[in-house]
Amino acid sequence: MNNDSRFLGRRAMLGTISATVLAATAARAQDAEPETPAAEPAQTGRPGEYLITGAHLLTMDDKLGEIASGAVHVRDGAIVAVGADLQAPGAQRIEAHGAVVMPGFVDTHWHLWATLARGLGAKGGFDKAMAALAPKFGPQDNALGVRLSLAEAAHAGITTVCNFAHNTRGPEAARAEWQAMRDSGLRGRFYYGHPNELPKDKLMDLPGLEALAKEIKGDGLVSLGVAARGPDRSLAEIWRREWAAARDLNLPISTHVAYSKAVAQSGAIKAMAEGSFLGPDVQLIHLTQASDDDLRRVADGGSPVGLCPWTEMQVGFGLPPVARLQKQGLPIGLGLDNLALAGNADVFAMMKLTADLAAASAGEQGTLTERQVLEWATIGGARSIGMEEQIGSLTPGKRADLIMVRMDAVNTTPAPRPDITLVRAAQPANISLVMIEGRIHKRGGRLVGHDTRKLLRDAGGAFSRLQKEAGI
Repeated sequence: MNNDSRFLGRRAMLGTISATVLAATAARAQDAEPETPAAEPAQTGRPGEYLITGAHLLTMDDKLGEIASGAVHVRDGAIVAVGADLQAPGAQRIEAHGAVVMPGFVDTHWHLWATLARGLGAKGGFDKAMAALAPKFGPQDNALGVRLSLAEAAHAGITTVCNFAHNTRGPEAARAEWQAMRDSGLRGRFYYGHPNELPKDKLMDLPGLEALAKEIKGDGLVSLGVAARGPDRSLAEIWRREWAAARDLNLPISTHVAYSKAVAQSGAIKAMAEGSFLGPDVQLIHLTQASDDDLRRVADGGSPVGLCPWTEMQVGFGLPPVARLQKQGLPIGLGLDNLALAGNADVFAMMKLTADLAAASAGEQGTLTERQVLEWATIGGARSIGMEEQIGSLTPGKRADLIMVRMDAVNTTPAPRPDITLVRAAQPANISLVMIEGRIHKRGGRLVGHDTRKLLRDAGGAFSRLQKEAGI
């Protein structure tokens, strides 16, 4: 046998071995658990009592400011005390040396159901990509998207989530999403919505909204709002009836507006201002194409604004007018918007992008400081959704929604200015502790109370089934 023949023989034999190994590996992978570790069991009973010590406190409270080496006392779901030297006999101590402790992030706009189709909307835009898939969602698919989103939110230090539910195909879907939020233990608001493609001359499900509003007493972690259409998405008699119904039920409203030149030039904001449809109860999302006159109308009307910079740029809504919004002094919160587009829940990256957009549009570095954008992600976001009395700062008497971020990691050391390091360098993986209403949701970098193995299996299976049903 010549050298070429021997070489070909060995090559064939190696190919056979490789094929066998790959086949065996694939077979094992089908039965194997995902590498993600199972979470710790959820806390049960009353929230515990904790004393978090040795932390650099970013309280986001104007009176308390920063405390270089401080402690936070938590009891029965509330912040009892914040200071440099606290004693709490009997409390469970949590050592936070080398970490920042701060209020949890407040996400003010997120379509939670769509996380089940993560990345799909990145090709061809959300509406086009999801047109076939969205109608195939059943109520439990909606709920699964919510559960997946909220597990990632807890991992990322987002303690309050505003769910703009725009694939609500009946009261069962709405109730499934709301219940999934309740079960998660995260704080949030469920904005009762409608199918994204609902015709302009059709009303949203107002009877379902009213029924759920009567059931919710307002004493839980999840409140109710309305994901409403504005002048650009429905006929005048339709959107006005929907908004009137929301206000009759005393529910806050969230709506997309001025996200394209055509919508901005249609006079939607002017119509809302002239009809007294602006106010602290009406959150406006995007505003990327709003004129200066419209921004003044919004400021005069007192409506807060939700910015979603990742998706606003990706889908071509335009550059978020961060500097112009800041100049008007509008209440501003940040939102992930849509993980079918944005990809993952990373508030640190979103804050960095927001600060850089302000500098780019104004032509001057430092137009929006890291401290200011950190406020938008915490107390500013809470203020924009009317929850500043409950959350958003480490203030005694407020609810115990807080996070611990390690500043002694390779990507966060040194950190002479913790606020700058958080915005410029930190990642969700640096978050070692997440507490909501005094209950621990993440500890030692691992989720608590979220069965991630089952969640990932369920999400993968559901997406595969939905793809087949939609013919994608």
